[in-house]
Amino acid sequence: MAILILRKRLIPTIIQIIRTPCLRIRPTAIMLIFQILVRNGTRPGFEHSWREPGTSMEGLHNELREWAASEMGLPPQHVPSVSASKRLCVRQCADIWRFVISHVRSHRNAKIIKGNVLWYGSRKESAGSHKEKKILLEEISELKSKLQHDELKLKWLLPELTASLSTMESNYEKLRDVQRRSLLLTAYLRKKEQERAKLEETNNRIERHIHVYEEIEKKSNVKINLELPQSESVLAGASLPALEPAVLRDVKKATLMRYEFLKSLAHDSISESIRDAENEKQRRVSHQHWLSVVENVLTSHPANHILAALEHLAQQNTQNLKQLTASTDIHSEIEALKFRFGKSHLEDVSEARNMLPSVQVLMQEGWGECEELWVQQIPLRARVKRRLDRLTSLVKEFLQHLSEKSDSSENCQLERDAFDLELKYVILKAFRDTLLNQCHALEDENSKKTKQKCALKEKQLQIQQFRKLVARKQEQIQILIAGNSCSKSELKKSQVEVQQFVQMKVVLPVNEMTPEVSVLYGAVDQEVQQFRNISLPSLQRVTLDELHRVPMQELSIYRFDSPPAPGIYDLQDVCQRVTFPPYKAADKFFMHLSDLKAEQMRLQQQVIYCTEKVNTLQQQILSQQPEAQVLIQRIKEQDDEQIRELVPLVKRITEDYTRNLEQAREVQRAINDWWVQPAQFALPDERRYGLNMRDWQDRWLVAVKNTWA
Repeated sequence: MAILILRKRLIPTIIQIIRTPCLRIRPTAIMLIFQILVRNGTRPGFEHSWREPGTSMEGLHNELREWAASEMGLPPQHVPSVSASKRLCVRQCADIWRFVISHVRSHRNAKIIKGNVLWYGSRKESAGSHKEKKILLEEISELKSKLQHDELKLKWLLPELTASLSTMESNYEKLRDVQRRSLLLTAYLRKKEQERAKLEETNNRIERHIHVYEEIEKKSNVKINLELPQSESVLAGASLPALEPAVLRDVKKATLMRYEFLKSLAHDSISESIRDAENEKQRRVSHQHWLSVVENVLTSHPANHILAALEHLAQQNTQNLKQLTASTDIHSEIEALKFRFGKSHLEDVSEARNMLPSVQVLMQEGWGECEELWVQQIPLRARVKRRLDRLTSLVKEFLQHLSEKSDSSENCQLERDAFDLELKYVILKAFRDTLLNQCHALEDENSKKTKQKCALKEKQLQIQQFRKLVARKQEQIQILIAGNSCSKSELKKSQVEVQQFVQMKVVLPVNEMTPEVSVLYGAVDQEVQQFRNISLPSLQRVTLDELHRVPMQELSIYRFDSPPAPGIYDLQDVCQRVTFPPYKAADKFFMHLSDLKAEQMRLQQQVIYCTEKVNTLQQQILSQQPEAQVLIQRIKEQDDEQIRELVPLVKRITEDYTRNLEQAREVQRAINDWWVQPAQFALPDERRYGLNMRDWQDRWLVAVKNTWA
């Protein structure tokens, strides 16, 4: 924009300057103007702003290029192209370039023309008049004044041009700011529209829930009759749909689906089937279907009807279970299965005892577990019944309190709905926690079964390796048998040779050796009588720490004759501390310690379990109504009493175990010393508990082999 304004104002001035006849213009200035116009003329839009209708440009651009090359001496690379020269010769520029081509010459030609002009001027001065000179001088002065005026105009136009450029830049920045603001406003509008859509969706969902709750409220006022002509179990076959209410039918369907799901899980855990992706997907789909069915039941039936249906189904199951237990004769079935009651368990009285448990044993174990579960569920059912009675009484009191407290029926209805929803939420939460606990128990059982499976696989591998070892040993035994047969034949031959040698070398000189043998035998008897008077402990000594010589008897495992040194516990003291009977072998000592450690861990687990149960009971009591403070106080008292009784016992047992484990190192060191002492082979007649040293060593080796096996 500024360039167009500059062109419109500069070009008339340039035309006036060039057309001034008396003004001296350097060719370099003309060439500078030419280059400026060439540079600006190549820009887009130049020809549209300068072109006039009816302007003839034919041949002018060619004359301009010839004039620039021949007259002004421009290099070929600086000569404008045809298109550039055409753009230079549009509108007013055509007249300018015609005048320039006809009047502007190069420096050399200008000198020639100037000399000619001076020569012709000198000739005309004589003929010219003084008036013409005056006129020319006046015109020159006038042109100079105009030129100065035009230069001043140019100076004034430059600040205006810069100001216009700055205003254009500021307007452009404002335009960009407005565009950014419009984008932000459109984005904000879209976001608000999305939020409005979400709020409308939420509002519609709330309205649907309100409609559903109103329908459930209307249904809750209707009484239903759940009594059927014949009682049926929840887990039995489907009952007559025409005689059952809809709520009972839906609840039974949901419970049956849950039963089938848990049954499939139990079957998989028992059969130890491999879990693949398809089974997991089917279980997930069945679980989602069960959740949708439960949600439909909860949204289509009131809570009191669902609770009544569940109580009715539970009552039916209880009656069926009682009938089954009443019709079951445990003693006759046990006798038919060839079992009998022992002191604390069942004993198999059948003749053949298989390595694996029989079907009767498994059935009896199942009956025993059922009996235990039934006995365990008796106080649980009583407690559930008490709590249900308590819950119904509290609900009635709360509803009565609401009816007395609230002024309007709408507020009362809303409060009742809120209370029903909260009660429903608590019931569902407890149901969810129960399901989670069952899932955790099933996962633990699955992990145990997996570990057992891995252990069985390892045992199978060991059995296969043992079979290979047995086969290899059998081959070796066959080779040995063949070798033994060969060696027997050789032994028979050698036996004949030995008999011949004995006959020749031994039997003949016996009469000569008899007196010498009698003399030597008497000497041996005399030495034996003398050796009985010598104390063996004084001779059997071991050097310890290269300084002290300790009798070997003091290093014995039991140290019968010498008291222990101060600060050192002998084996008898350690056995008394850990209640280890002295008639048992020393190799059973560590097994006894491991049993004690297992007992310690069991007691610790019981303490942890008791503390966890107490914590859960405290949490449950805290979540109940404030009237349960008395029960909380009783539980705290029982907890404190158990802590006072169990914690000191556990601490004392733990201290004993740690002290015994520390002493086990000394016992092991004493056992090692006893094991490697060289005098044990010199006491063949010494016996302890009816066994000599060799018997104790054999017993030790057998125990070690059994332990490693």
